Amino acid sequence: MIPTPGKLRRKIGDLKIEKNRIDFGKVKDTDILIDTLKIQNSNPEPVEILFEDIPPYIQIDLNSMIIQPRQKENMIITFDISKKNEYGLLGETLKLKTKRSSNEKRGSITLNADVVEDFSLLTPMELENAPQIHFFETKKNIGTINMNDTINVNFEFENKGKRDLIIRSIKIRRRGLTVANYDEIVKPGRSGKIELTLNPHYFAVSINIDITVIANDPKNNISKLKILANMIKDKPEIKDGKFSRIIYPTDAYKLIKKNASIENFMILDVRTPKEYAEGHLENAVNIDYYSSSFYQFMQMLDKKNIYLVYCKTDTRSMDTLKLMRELDFENIYIMKNGFEGWKKADFPILKD
Repeated sequence: MIPTPGKLRRKIGDLKIEKNRIDFGKVKDTDILIDTLKIQNSNPEPVEILFEDIPPYIQIDLNSMIIQPRQKENMIITFDISKKNEYGLLGETLKLKTKRSSNEKRGSITLNADVVEDFSLLTPMELENAPQIHFFETKKNIGTINMNDTINVNFEFENKGKRDLIIRSIKIRRRGLTVANYDEIVKPGRSGKIELTLNPHYFAVSINIDITVIANDPKNNISKLKILANMIKDKPEIKDGKFSRIIYPTDAYKLIKKNASIENFMILDVRTPKEYAEGHLENAVNIDYYSSSFYQFMQMLDKKNIYLVYCKTDTRSMDTLKLMRELDFENIYIMKNGFEGWKKADFPILKD
């Protein structure tokens, strides 16, 4: 593809847009983030933008909510992180719809950020007396388990500092493991516990899950925990039935060619935005499996469409298949061996 600077390649509803995802990277919990998106109406009639359920910590500024034919506008998005009160990787989905004549379409813009606590204003005395988190174990190997079991896993920790320890956030980037309970505030010299519930049904051969714990400890703001296990079943219970099929990249390529002109055919890339930017299938829509908004994104999709889903290899796409079945999607294809298999077959790849 020959680069064409200034051309708007993405679409939201009936409008062209510079990009539909903003990655702010690592930011402080006191930051106010601002970005500008270029949008254009390439239709022969005016298009109205209507945003839905915008949270109070996000502001959207446009000169006009009605974009005239061939008109370009700047959309300014302000994200006040201090009002969000959340730490670690977070995602916000701004839902909107565009209207022209009797035609109405939906779209969305995704905001991503990695929020860290700002300790820069602490005095030397405050730093010396700050809380200190210490986990007695950071890795739990729970052995061999059955797919139908429900497993409780606990991690215990203590506060070795002189001030209250506060657990800001617990992040889990896999379905199937949830936080059942935890001690949010732990006094100096006291111990606390994080209680997790593991549902093996969401996993295939083995379990290897990372948990990120964010606390108000200036020296150890982020703690990494891990759960390991093996499944009794060697393969997930995936049936090549009428409504879901597992296909190799060669068949996926044929499927794309066959359905290229069909409006209800959609390619879902469930990798991270970074992976997507480094290379993806043409016309693939990136919905980050690890995003906190992943479930909400999937609920927004039309369940009657035909979907081809892929990730790097198989893991995330197989988990996505299980979710799509739960949500009653009707026609799903999973690309076996994922993007790595597609590259190995030397099929076309686009890069952002």
